Amino acid sequence: MYRENIAFPAQQRRVNLRMLFKHAGRQPSVAKKRANFSDTFNLEDYDAYMVQRPLEQRIMVEYIKEKLKKKKSILIVELGAGTGRFTKLYVGLPCTKTILVEPDSKCREQLRMQFNVGILDEAAEEFSLKSKADVIVMATAFHHVPFTEKLRALQNIRNALKKDGWFLCGDNFLAEYKTMTERTVVLRKSMKKWLKDAAHDPKDLAMAKHMNNIVFRSDHGGEYFMCTGAFEALATKAGLSIEGKSNCSNTDPLDMEHYFYLLKKQ
Repeated sequence: MYRENIAFPAQQRRVNLRMLFKHAGRQPSVAKKRANFSDTFNLEDYDAYMVQRPLEQRIMVEYIKEKLKKKKSILIVELGAGTGRFTKLYVGLPCTKTILVEPDSKCREQLRMQFNVGILDEAAEEFSLKSKADVIVMATAFHHVPFTEKLRALQNIRNALKKDGWFLCGDNFLAEYKTMTERTVVLRKSMKKWLKDAAHDPKDLAMAKHMNNIVFRSDHGGEYFMCTGAFEALATKAGLSIEGKSNCSNTDPLDMEHYFYLLKKQ
């Protein structure tokens, strides 16, 4: 295993993050249909739950601030903006123009009520811009991209970036696997551990039970989790280079962990 420190902004260097770099496995296949996020989750309950897990989002905001130090103004594109949970953390920064991309109509309604910015009714694999982006972000959204569309989404992101642009991605990733059968085993192990660990936390247990009920459906419940190795292989194939990777859970990747990625054009 290869470890290397990432040059995080100053206040983030104090966080004890583990840097893990791995070669990838095979991309999972199959996704019959993309499910709307609001069809499988209560949006208010989900936002209330996710607000407890913001480390990778704070790191992304610091990178946005770092980019602003180098330019007079920047264009930020957020893919899978959802209800704006992450958007709130950066949209007020000076000298930034923001475009939100969200395919779920109920989520877009909430975005329009909160933000006076451009909002596109598109998915990560199909959005198009008139101008190249300085920063593209996905905050716990990439796992909602179907397996069959993940490479296309990453290629689209690569094409939408400026030459010196950054793709900041924070999401949940499974332990390594090589086949879809192995993935199911890993996912079942992860869910079993989550249910056990959440036994004494009613909110966490409710979320774990709900997730367990949907992720093994034929449509994966819109939750297309993959391992870091598969993600990295797809990113490389799409023409992106991984400049930094951090395990924001501060634990070994035995089940499902939160990772932050910094990617650039190759």
